[in-house]
Amino acid sequence: MHLDSSNRFHHTVARAAHCPHCGVRAHLTPTSTPNFMDLDRLRPNSTGVVFHCDSCRAPIFRQYRIKRFSKQRIDFHPDHHDVEKREEQFSTAYLPPIVAAYFEDALGCYRAGLTLAFATTCRLTIQSVISEHSDNMQLQLYDQVDDIASLAELDDTVMATVQDILFDTRADTIYQSGKLDRGTAAILLEVMKDLLHQVYIRRGRLSKALKMRQFFAHRESDSYADKSDDHDSDTDIASSDWNTTVTSLPLSNKR
Repeated sequence: MHLDSSNRFHHTVARAAHCPHCGVRAHLTPTSTPNFMDLDRLRPNSTGVVFHCDSCRAPIFRQYRIKRFSKQRIDFHPDHHDVEKREEQFSTAYLPPIVAAYFEDALGCYRAGLTLAFATTCRLTIQSVISEHSDNMQLQLYDQVDDIASLAELDDTVMATVQDILFDTRADTIYQSGKLDRGTAAILLEVMKDLLHQVYIRRGRLSKALKMRQFFAHRESDSYADKSDDHDSDTDIASSDWNTTVTSLPLSNKR
């Protein structure tokens, strides 16, 4: 990947990537590249290229480190840094307002790469969940974290860190291990999503589905009852009409 002296940007065939705007995995096309003379004069360590998503056409800015300068070309390292982070998709519709507010802050911290702030807001989210329920909720959440670790076969050290972040109420425990690495933060994010899904979203969706089933079941039952009443009424009317007809016939025709 390089920029030549004529400001032509040479790159390999565009690779598919997840767009931070629409979330679709699509090819990215370069639309704005740096000027060769400016780079050659300033000699920065890195520069940026603007792409657009072939799916939603939104602009995406990527930063590249410069490998070398020459008279005819400037070479870039193929690895890039995405300035815009992909927004994490998580519905907070079934969450209580205070829980939703804390977790939305946590998602924002994670997207910005603020891992310690992310850990802190995750703890605040869990503490608000516990305060919304009975004293047994902390034990239930702790057991769910153990189940997640067992199902995903996660490292004991990583899970111990996650448990300390979520359930240890001492303020200094988050900062004792120094900077929280991105890998552990990613695991913490998935654990948080699963916990909130089990406590609120799954329960809310199930309750909504059951209420809808009961509503339509009652409507069908009432409909059957109305049809039965109409049938009985029609039978009584027909019987009455028959009796009236028979009574009004001449005696010779009643045989």
